[in-house]
Amino acid sequence: MTKILFIINDLMLAGAQRQLLQILKNLDKTKYESYVLCFSKLDVEMQEIKTYSKEIFYLSRRFRWDLSLILKIRRLIKQNKIEIVHTHLFMGTFYGVVSAKIADVSVVNQYIHNVKEDKLYRLLLMKILFHFSDRIFASSVCGLNYFNLSGTKKATVINNMVTLSESETEITLKKNIIKSQSRFIVGMVANLSKWKDYPTYFKMAELVLKSYPDTNFLCVGDGEFKERYYKIVQDLKISSHIIFMGQISNIYDIINQIDVGILFSYEKHSEAQSFAIGEYMMMGKPVIASKVGGIVEIVEHEKTGYLVQPGDYKSAAAYLIELMKNTELRKKLGDAGKETIYEKFNSEKIIRKIENIYDELVN
Repeated sequence: MTKILFIINDLMLAGAQRQLLQILKNLDKTKYESYVLCFSKLDVEMQEIKTYSKEIFYLSRRFRWDLSLILKIRRLIKQNKIEIVHTHLFMGTFYGVVSAKIADVSVVNQYIHNVKEDKLYRLLLMKILFHFSDRIFASSVCGLNYFNLSGTKKATVINNMVTLSESETEITLKKNIIKSQSRFIVGMVANLSKWKDYPTYFKMAELVLKSYPDTNFLCVGDGEFKERYYKIVQDLKISSHIIFMGQISNIYDIINQIDVGILFSYEKHSEAQSFAIGEYMMMGKPVIASKVGGIVEIVEHEKTGYLVQPGDYKSAAAYLIELMKNTELRKKLGDAGKETIYEKFNSEKIIRKIENIYDELVN
């Protein structure tokens, strides 16, 4: 049995962590034994990761560049007879790659969850770490292109796996107060952080509410910009129609109740791919999203949803109103999105691809 150590910054409810969960959940348990290591223990964590891991290790950093962790991780690798280290996010990748090389085990570098790197030192350091990585995973083609890795033998695209934790027929359709209060529900599943363009979402909502006042807009996620966003919706005088849901463990219960899924991102962030968009489409919901990064690799304009330029809330509002008016159009785009997910982001195909790479490394 091949033992794999996954190293990630923390287990918060975010994209890289959800990708890790899907890998842990879908790996062949008869062939692979999974361990997870992270650097902080949060009050709210992805409990499912613990379910699919043999053991979770928490190593606290005394300061940002705590080099003593490298030897501690090396010791864990040796004690548990780890054969592959698989890294995510910046700190997880820095400590993971260096520790794996010192321990003389193979390393899979899955740092590329976004398309752009806004800090020069991180870009330069990551290029060095790529050199010492045995394989490099990126969640989109544009991610590989940004780091000049397209065509290199050890780099490959591993799309986000989108799977339902329950079949659609088994999802609990709770009697929800939100639905009873509004004719139409719009949702944006994203952390309340500097990376997600909620201000454009709120401006779009302000425009739409002028024509459709019986619409509610959900904000599903949490983050450091929460108070700032509370103030924005109050200033726009739309707070009675904006519902901040916080972190939701079973996101499909919420997505199942929305009519249209939204994801607005800033151009400078340019995420490689979005779990939220994949989940909207898996549930048959049409999508309106920013035309940035790897989003264009999953959303096909006017076929599975609509793409708008970053910050273009007027076009987004027009597309949303068009969808609100036309039930058949919502179903058409939603069905096409679901088909795209099943064809291109099939979890069985993706996990077999990952397992084949693991087997190459240990053999």
